[in-house]
Amino acid sequence: MIYSEIKDDANSFLEKYGLYLALGIVIVIICVALIIIFVALDKKKKKSLDNSQADDWLKALGGKENLIETSATGSRLTIKLNNPELINKDVLKELGVSNIVTMSDKIVLVIENKAEQIKEKLN
Repeated sequence: MIYSEIKDDANSFLEKYGLYLALGIVIVIICVALIIIFVALDKKKKKSLDNSQADDWLKALGGKENLIETSATGSRLTIKLNNPELINKDVLKELGVSNIVTMSDKIVLVIENKAEQIKEKLN
């Protein structure tokens, strides 16, 4: 007896408000999708490197003539240099480099999420 009353109440509730419930769910899904899209676009915009920043990177690395070869792997940017003494480590740190490994003719810069973009701008 109780089961049939609950079933009848649920059926009548869904008949009256089912359309509104479905519309509410659709609106929530659309809002979540829009938030995800806007967050992704904002992250992409923040990650992009403009030309003035690329110039700052070139100056900190001793100029375009100082670069022989660049490669990026994950968060590491490896740069083969003509003269490693021309790099400005302080400016590189200001540009977001968290660690600098200096070798005889190349340096490895640890950069969070920008190594590939910086490599593209330097080339």
